[in-house]
This record gives sequence, structure tokens and C-alpha cells, in this order.
Amino acid sequence: MAASDLVLRVAAVAAVWSAGLRVREPLGFRAAGAVCIAGFLLGCTFAVFERRPAPLSALQDAPGGMRRSRWLRGTVAREPAGTAEASRMLFDVETVLVGDHWRALPGRVEIRVPLPPPRPGWYRGTEVELFVRLQTDRPLANPGTRQRDRLRARGIDLRGNLKDWAQIRLRSPPTASFGAAAGRVRDVLRQAIERHHGESGLVRALLLGERDAVSDSFWQALDRSGLLHLLAISGLHVGLLIGTAHVACRTVGLSPVWAATAGLLVVAAVLLLVEPRAPVQRAAIMAGAFLSARVISSRTSPAESLAGAVVVLVTLAPLDVRELGLQLSTIATVGLLVGATGGQRRGPIAGILTAAVVAQVAVAPLLALERWRVLPLAVLWNLPAVPLLAAALPGAIAATALEIAASMAPADLLSRGLGYAASAMASGTDQLLGLFRAVCSIGAQSSPSLALPAVTWQAACGYWIGLGAATLSEGRVARGLGVCLALSSVWFATRPLQVEPFTLVSFDVGQGDAILLHGPRDAVLYDAGGYPGLDYDIGYHLIAPQLRRRGIRRLEALAISHAHADHAGGAAGVLREIGAASVWVGSSPPANVLIEALFEAAQETAATTLSPRGEGLPAAGCLWDAMLPTTSTLLRGTEDINNGASLAFDVRCARRRIVLAGDADSVAERDWITGGLEPGTGPVVLKIGHHGSSTSTSAALLDHLQPRHALISVGATNPWGLPRDSVVSELYRRGISVYRTDRDGAVTITIGTRIRVRGERWVRGSR
Repeated sequence: MAASDLVLRVAAVAAVWSAGLRVREPLGFRAAGAVCIAGFLLGCTFAVFERRPAPLSALQDAPGGMRRSRWLRGTVAREPAGTAEASRMLFDVETVLVGDHWRALPGRVEIRVPLPPPRPGWYRGTEVELFVRLQTDRPLANPGTRQRDRLRARGIDLRGNLKDWAQIRLRSPPTASFGAAAGRVRDVLRQAIERHHGESGLVRALLLGERDAVSDSFWQALDRSGLLHLLAISGLHVGLLIGTAHVACRTVGLSPVWAATAGLLVVAAVLLLVEPRAPVQRAAIMAGAFLSARVISSRTSPAESLAGAVVVLVTLAPLDVRELGLQLSTIATVGLLVGATGGQRRGPIAGILTAAVVAQVAVAPLLALERWRVLPLAVLWNLPAVPLLAAALPGAIAATALEIAASMAPADLLSRGLGYAASAMASGTDQLLGLFRAVCSIGAQSSPSLALPAVTWQAACGYWIGLGAATLSEGRVARGLGVCLALSSVWFATRPLQVEPFTLVSFDVGQGDAILLHGPRDAVLYDAGGYPGLDYDIGYHLIAPQLRRRGIRRLEALAISHAHADHAGGAAGVLREIGAASVWVGSSPPANVLIEALFEAAQETAATTLSPRGEGLPAAGCLWDAMLPTTSTLLRGTEDINNGASLAFDVRCARRRIVLAGDADSVAERDWITGGLEPGTGPVVLKIGHHGSSTSTSAALLDHLQPRHALISVGATNPWGLPRDSVVSELYRRGISVYRTDRDGAVTITIGTRIRVRGERWVRGSR
């Protein structure tokens, strides 16, 4: 951040703060809400200037661009954290070796390694150098979704992948800094947690904010039950920690001022030890402002503290205004405050229940914009889950503290006694967390969802305005109008999306394939993959919401070409979230992990598994002819996965043909031709094999099919240089229209009397 920008933003915060000092009475809900909105608008204004590319992005213009691995020097911004399968760390780059010279190209890089974190790791501030290939993270462009740069929203410029920690070399020992001290404290806390807790991953997520310590399947269960917010450290966790400190101080007879001071120390510890995400910072700033006022005996309100926290955070870190976590935590906090104020008149229990209901109702539009659905029973599952978590968190803190004390005790007898106490406390905490897991599991399996295929930001804003008028207005007429506006917005969002009779959609999933053929009554999904090594389930988080947006409640079939992650990585997630009547698989080895997960999901969702053979398989209003290679290129039953064994289809829809080639190579293409593939006699849409690799799309296949449209599903700046220039040039030379997901975003092809094509980035004007 430039010095002038920092001065401007600090001046803006000072102006808002000085204006607040002139107000003698604490801000009410209306004034606090206005300040929050003004803060978000101020952050959006600053974000326009913050989106300037970092100097590190200049590597794209250097010789070799992003396709060459390079030596980087800098410091660790966040020490490695993760699971036994994969880890991540943040690295602040200072200089880059370009040619024979080190160039100053500052920026922040997220490093991923498919190994557990090293112990002890590199702490914040450690000077290292590493050899890595950098990658950009162009936002995926799919219909109806917000085009968010997830890395830039977290202050990260590029990402890189390493195979081993040995590729990182230590340049100097860690300095005696707060970052290094915090890293050592986190290591001590991790060891204490893992020593006694059976639910160590869950405890680490609750106390240290290490979300990677919890499996993705459990995150999905939390999401399906509407309890995802309970594991993201924010106001709830900070409030519970401060409450625990307050009760402890008052129990030993300390005054309220000293209790508030202890709360400030808790806030400082949270900021130092927990990963600095926007919801954590918002909660910490809000709690710090409220407790500081208590220490100096000044009058303030939670609404005023929230408004100040939002203004400070989005002014100093404007890109956070686009982060879903900050939006959710802010709106949920507003809902809690409004609900608690209205419910306190009927008693404390009614206040808690009202606050929970209003908070869930308030965040529903944001969740719908992300998932195209809402969970009506989420409030029900929050009622037992929140008390369980509130009871488990102090127990986890006490067990961890006792274990650390036991390891430091001078006497053996005292150490054993403290160790037994820590084990007993950890056992009780694990039982509570086990009940919490059970609530999540039951909620995930039995929570119905309400699809909102037409939800937009306009509908969400109308809903919030109506909800605010219904809860904060004093007149009956205003409340009635607010209820009408909110209900009208919900009705607008539940309208079914108008879909053409035959539509082919190649979703933008990065380096992978996910192609939907939507017929008049049902739909078939061909492949469900994404970029290998993703830290989230692309089937659950991207493909399933897109299907839900189009009104698809259950697929007629899910076809998987072969068991590579870029084609089958999200298949199990799609099955569990959307379901399918049948699953079509080709020649994939039974020992493959992805296929085993697919078969397990198919069994759970009562989907029939089959391997298509022959012609005329009806689905989505079309006839599907399966094409399989007939030569020795098939390696069925071995541990290798051959691209040539891809399950491919010749689909006939409304007197048009679509050829879906998977990753098939030229040998398999020759087998199709000799096996009776009909020549191209009308408009043919060809899905280019293997993302435009030179091993596919042979001249013989192009001569035989004579396609008019070619579709390439490929990721931007992929390290393999796909699609190959020779393949694209040959397609253009033959007069074939070429559409690419890396350039055009999601590609939608409407098949009727004419073939109409639309790229998502054409619509957004960012092609």
C-alpha cells in the first residue's frame, strides 16, 4: 500500500471517529446501519484503487512468463498449516531471479505442498528462498455468479505449488519478532491440543482458526445443515472467549473494569494467534471498541462498536469488502443485535431465540446468492448446536491450559495431577463436540432446501429493506409494507429460470471438464472436474449450485469419461448434493480413489451404475451413442489411467450432433472411425479432446466429422500450455468456430433450428 493511500485512509477513519465523538449519545440502530453502509461504500471506493496489479504480476511479461519456475526470496507471512494430505503457507516475495539478476518485485504468494506441515515450521518473518512455478488465479466466469478473485480478496497476488518442503531453503534463522513468538505459541498450543483431544482437528479450528484441520466432508455437512458459521472464528467465538474471561474475573472478585481489561487481553491474543481473516478482525475491532469504552467508563452501544469496526476495517483493507465472510458476519451481527433488542422484552430466553432467528433470516440472501438455495430448518439445528459449542469452547481452553501447565510443572506429582485433569477436561469436551458432530450429521441428512434460481442482488436488497422496515419501524403501515416487500423479493427469487429446450453448457471450472446437456424434461452432466489440487470440492461448491440455479433437482445421468481429477474430482460432491438416476462410467481401474468415492456416493444416493455399450441410450431428450476404443490402448484393471480409454459419446439432439471426446487421443479417434462413427452430414459441435492437446483432434477425425463448432474446456495460464497453438490454428484454418472457457468463460450453446452460442465473458464485457 502506498504511503499516500495509507494517509488518505487514516484521515478518512479519523474524520469518521471525530464525527462520532461529537455525538454524546450512543448511536441507535438506524444511525449505526447508515454508518455501516457508508463504510462499505467507502471501502468499495478504495477497492477500485487497490485492484491495481502488484509488481510481482510483471513476471507475465518477462522471458518465459509464468510457465517457467523461478527462484524467489522473501519472508514467511504465515507459517505452514494444513492436514496430513496437504499444507499451505503465505510467502511475501521481495526479489525474483529473472535471467542473471535479482529484480525487486514485491508481492504475496500462496504456496501449496501435498505434504503435512513441517514441525517445527518456518515462523512469520523467517527469511527463505524457494524454487517455484507461479500461477495466476483468474476468476471463474459462470452464469449468474459473482466473478470474485478469491486470492486478491485475501491480499494474495499469485499462487505456487511445490512437491516437497526441500524446495524451500532457509536464508537466516527466525528473528525475535512478534510473528515468530506467535508461531512458537501456536506450535505449543497445537501439541497440547493433539496430546489429549480426540477431536483435535475440530478444537484447532475453534481455537486457532485452522480450517484446514477439518475435513472437507465435515465442512459440507456444516454447510448442508446451516451451521457453517459456527466454525468460522468471528463474533461468536470472540464473544465466548471474552465471556469466559469475564466470568473468571468476576468469580475471583475483580471489578468490572478489570474484567473489561482482561477481555482486551483476550482480543489481543486472538489477533496475534488466529489467522487474520476479515471476520476475525471485524469481531476483534468491535469487541475492542466496546471494552475500551467500558474501561474508561464511556457510554457506547454494540451497534456503535459494529459501525466503527466496519468503517475501520473496510477503509484500511478495502478488498475485504468483497469477502463473503465479512459480509456474512456483519449482517449476522446486525441481525443478532436487532433480534436481541426486540426479544429481550419477553425475557432472556426469548431474546436469544429471537436473535438466532433474525440472524439466520438476515443472512439468507447472501447464502442464496452463493448456493442458489436457503435452508428453512437452519434455525432449528442452531438451537442445540450453539449451546453445545458454547459449552465445549471453555472446556477446550481449560484442557489446553492444563496440559501446558502440566508440561511446565516442576514437580512430577503436580505434573501428573495436572495431566489427569487435562485428560478429564478434554474427554468431556470431546463428548460435547461429538454431540455437535451428530447434530451436524442429522441436519445435513434431513434439512430440506428451498431453491432460489432467480435470486439477484436487487432481490436481496429489496428483502433487506423490507426486513429492516418490518423490524425497526414503529408504525403498523410501515411494518406491513416492509413485510410485503420482503415477501415479494422472496417470490421473485423463487421463480423458475427459463431454459431453452436443448442447451449445452460447458462450465468454467478451470483446467477440467464439466459439460451439461439440458433437455426439455431432464439433464445429463458429462464429467465433473476441475483444476487438480484444488482446496475445495468443485462439484459441491461450483457445479451443484449451477445445476440448482437451472432448476435441476436430480440428474437423469452423470457420465464420467475417466478417473482423472480434472474430470471426476467433483463427481461425488455432485451426486451427494443433486443426485442422479444413473451413473455412466467407462474403462476406469476399480482401485482408483476417485472412482471408489463415486461408487460410494452412488450407493448412498441410490443411483444405478452402468457402463454404456452400443447405440441409442435415451437421456435429456437425445440419443447417446457410446464410443469406446477397441485396441490394446485400454488398460482396464491396472493402476494406470489411460486418456485413450475415455468414455466418449456421439449425441444426437434435434437433428444436430454433439461429439463429447473426453481426453481421448488420436488412437482412440481412429478406433471410433473404424468402429462405425457416422460422418458429419449436418451441424456438428465437437468438444475437443484433452483440452486441446496435440495428442488429440487428429486430422482424420476433423475430416470425418467436419464440425462447425469446436468447444475447448481449459484453464487460463495452465502450466501445460494448453490448448496447443497447432490445434487451434488447424481449427481456424478449416473455418471452425472455436470457443474456449479460459477466454470466453462458461460457454452456452442453444440447439434448435439455429445454433446460438454465448460466452459468459461476452455478456460481462470482459472477454
